[in-house]
Amino acid sequence: MPSSNKQKKSGLMRDDDTARDAMRMYGFDELVIDESIKALLEIYGEDGWILIEEGRYDVLLTNCLEKQQIKENENPEKLRADYAIYVFCSWY
Repeated sequence: MPSSNKQKKSGLMRDDDTARDAMRMYGFDELVIDESIKALLEIYGEDGWILIEEGRYDVLLTNCLEKQQIKENENPEKLRADYAIYVFCSWY
């Protein structure tokens, strides 16, 4: 039987896939999500999942937004292209 991504931590079932799915719903790039999770776990430690989950991923969402903003400021042409595609698809 395949192993599960869930691990027992401090009485809670930790599932990083759930956190990733929650951030994907907002449209974040996988790289942004990975960097954000890694940064938060470096700050909070492995037990940081409790803080991330109990806050309904608000701290993860905030971190993803900050990292996305930095990436967009570094590459404004990509931002304009993504916006143009969004506008076209919404209009069509």
